[in-house]
Amino acid sequence: MPSVNKLLATTAIVASLGLAAMAPAHAAPVLEPTLSIDFNAGNTFSGVAPVGSFNATFEDLVGGGVQLTLTSHANVANNEFVQHEGFFFNFNPAKDLNNLSIAYQSDVGGITGAPASITKDLNNLKPDGDGFMDFEIAYPSGSNKAFKTPGEVETFLLSGIAGLTASDFDFMSVVAGNGSHLAAVHISDADSGWAGPGSTVTITQTCVGNCDTPPPAIPEPMSILLFGTSAMGLAWARRSGRKNSGR
Repeated sequence: MPSVNKLLATTAIVASLGLAAMAPAHAAPVLEPTLSIDFNAGNTFSGVAPVGSFNATFEDLVGGGVQLTLTSHANVANNEFVQHEGFFFNFNPAKDLNNLSIAYQSDVGGITGAPASITKDLNNLKPDGDGFMDFEIAYPSGSNKAFKTPGEVETFLLSGIAGLTASDFDFMSVVAGNGSHLAAVHISDADSGWAGPGSTVTITQTCVGNCDTPPPAIPEPMSILLFGTSAMGLAWARRSGRKNSGR
């Protein structure tokens, strides 16, 4: 029969192999959410349906804060533009809207400079009398129209609140008029209409940092038991070895 020392040594080797399988801890990858909202003719809730479509994207920034990007798509028709009332959005009611900073960053295309105004007013901004919303980005009227050609882009930095994410803008407005809306935009040409998002709202997640490294494995109870058994076995084997060598 195999000796007790040999059995303990074998147990220790098996346990050591089990411990080797427990990889060192690595920082888990971070998933940054992105909220994308399309405004198009199919989602018109008031007035005349627009020909073209527009987009608002909220994207988490690695260093903190959220970038809001407003874009006119390639199908924007001649004489179509974003009316001076502009874009309307909602905000997480569990956070303080007063602390939210909305800062103009840059523009591409026909837009020249910052919007005419940015207004924050919790549950008190009404696109065409429908759905009380939380903040509005308005544009000049007259000759200096915004988003009047395809591919115009304007960006804003949203910050000022700890833990701010794109998901904080994924909230419906208080119900009023024709209902509740996630967001809205006033689009004009010869006529005008209010478009809100429908089924074209998407939330995706982008991996940031350690994207090729899986989250650290959590040792199973059997692995922990095996580790304890191996430690005891090694100590016993060494003690028995010393006794045998002294005979």
